[in-house]
Amino acid sequence: MEELHDSAGVLWDGNQPLPQWTRQWEACGPLLAQYRLTIDYGRDAKAPQDTVITVGGATVHCSDHPSADHALRHAIVKAVIQHIEHEQHHP
Repeated sequence: MEELHDSAGVLWDGNQPLPQWTRQWEACGPLLAQYRLTIDYGRDAKAPQDTVITVGGATVHCSDHPSADHALRHAIVKAVIQHIEHEQHHP
């Protein structure tokens, strides 16, 4: 939802906007500490020119994003989502 709408979360009067986790470091950065995520950079064996970023259990290809910065934020958010989903199903 955030990727498609700059006003995500404020479609109804009185709602707080959703944090723009994949767009702003101010929103995304604290997730690293809160969820104790590790970051690893590597190369794709099938496409060695492509950098792969792994955060927690989430892997993102830099070539799928406009910049490595954006790819890293996306990987962080993806890792947090995986963590939350896993916690809900395996308390």
